[in-house]
Amino acid sequence: MNIPAMKRTSVSFRLYTTLFVIVLGLQAIWLVSAEFLRVSLPFFPTNKIEIQDASAQRDKAAAAARVGLLRGDLWADYALSADSSALNDTSTPNTTTELVSERALAFAPYDARLWLSLSAINAQSGWKDDKTLAQLKMSYYTAPNDARLTPLRMAIAMQSQAIGDEELQGLVEHEIRTIIVRKPELKPIIATAYRGASSAGRHFMDQKLTLLDRNFLTEIQTNKP
Repeated sequence: MNIPAMKRTSVSFRLYTTLFVIVLGLQAIWLVSAEFLRVSLPFFPTNKIEIQDASAQRDKAAAAARVGLLRGDLWADYALSADSSALNDTSTPNTTTELVSERALAFAPYDARLWLSLSAINAQSGWKDDKTLAQLKMSYYTAPNDARLTPLRMAIAMQSQAIGDEELQGLVEHEIRTIIVRKPELKPIIATAYRGASSAGRHFMDQKLTLLDRNFLTEIQTNKP
């Protein structure tokens, strides 16, 4: 029996076990610290109260994201709190918050909320390039059936000439069809988008609703605000 060899093995085992415990402990501290700093936000801020609440938590969300380092969910929280004021107000371009969303997407490219936020921000510049259209499409690809994103998504699509894009037409048509056939309680979303639509967007909706629900189209056209 080689006692010195056994002792060396025992010492090595204790050393590796200690290092493993230290690493686990540091990881636990990292995770707990990030969660302690994490803010509580609605899934996607849409009304004035939610937007104000999200904006007020921007600094804390930024701290959580920096502590979380590579955690896409925390960076998404930060981006939404930083970009929230642009979600319903596309009147003032904001390139600073755009950078937050773009960085968040590097860690969470699966998050449709980030793609939609960027699309809303870039729409402020008047769709001068294809970036806004691509981001809007990505919001559909990453969450095609999430009704919580439908109001802003449809509004952006309808308010510009981008609805002339054949691929986007297919995505929006699917969303409209889903509402008409399966979720009629969401019809007010279509009505709101129709009333705020560009001439191209309104023409597109006229075509689709004529086939899907002519009575609803007549109702929208009759009950103008």
